[in-house]
Amino acid sequence: MVDFSVSSARLSVRPLVPADVPPIARMGRAPNLDYFAYAPGPREAGGRAATVGAAAALFRQGSELLNEYSLTYALRTWLKNNDQPISRAMDAKGHTVFVMQVTYSLAQGADTRAFMWRSAYFLESARSRAELEPTLARLVQGPWIGPTPPNRSISYVTVYLLGERISH
Repeated sequence: MVDFSVSSARLSVRPLVPADVPPIARMGRAPNLDYFAYAPGPREAGGRAATVGAAAALFRQGSELLNEYSLTYALRTWLKNNDQPISRAMDAKGHTVFVMQVTYSLAQGADTRAFMWRSAYFLESARSRAELEPTLARLVQGPWIGPTPPNRSISYVTVYLLGERISH
């Protein structure tokens, strides 16, 4: 999972947690589809495949971790570059917390996921987190139309982050 808990000299942001958003009425449980994951074939072939698969999975996990870190680095750089404008906007209104939106692309190809930074936006600020609850509920639960991906292997992921001022 991408680490979106970053900070700059004056601001820090973190992903929304379930306690930040008012609860939603949920539907019942879906059927368990674990039986699709059972490995077919004789035991010996399965053992050899597991050994080769473990080596490939280790390489894939390493490359995905490096690629995921690129999103964390991009967010940290964006926050550092926009620290002063955000602080000035919050100072003008006397606000201490804010909401921002981060969008990144997720490409599923060749059994390896690739994460690509797309955009980040400062959405709204408020005096306290309680004042932001209607905005958070609208963002997370409300209707949303995102950009259309260029093909079926790329999808866009939008993450909402809750930020606060560290110091004045």
